[in-house]
Amino acid sequence: MTSFDTTLTVINTASIQTYIFASNQLRENIGASHLAHLATTHWVEDALNELLSAPNRHNYQVQAAEKDRQRQTPLYTNTAIEALQKDGQLCAEVIYSGGGNALILFAGANHDKKAQEFVYQLSRRVLLEAPGLQIYAGHHAYLWQDADQSLHHLITTINQQVIQKQQSQAPTYLPQLSLGVNATCTSTGLPAHGPHPDPAPQG
Repeated sequence: MTSFDTTLTVINTASIQTYIFASNQLRENIGASHLAHLATTHWVEDALNELLSAPNRHNYQVQAAEKDRQRQTPLYTNTAIEALQKDGQLCAEVIYSGGGNALILFAGANHDKKAQEFVYQLSRRVLLEAPGLQIYAGHHAYLWQDADQSLHHLITTINQQVIQKQQSQAPTYLPQLSLGVNATCTSTGLPAHGPHPDPAPQG
């Protein structure tokens, strides 16, 4: 098998328990748990679809598998990175995704830059739809089918780097400062906001 360049991307979610149990409301705990699940499953698939401009450029189909109650649809297709990269177009193989972690191989045109763009898209959605949830990412070049380079060892190395990055940063789940006159959300500690009931200009 011919070797080719790839980029291995590791996604790690930090402080999941803190995020889930930040509220004393059970239904909000369940909602936070669901958002943490989406961050490394559905949103990973959505980001890949957007990045690759086609769902057949990767092997991950978690949403179709979850909708199929009889599980006839596999979570990971049999299409490996070797087959996907033959035409030189950008492609990706999800090695693992779920439980707050994800491992993804990117190959093809500008795979290193596209791996960073994928993390940008995923983290942007997390910031917008799951504020307070912390995700960390690491990238490393990998020569596919290189007998002198162990993929398992590389994954371990990147995971250690990501953990060190987490430990070196101050926690970001604390509420941000806000204006003097406002209402604070009882669940997140963030300023509450919403549209005024009267659309007419005041004053």
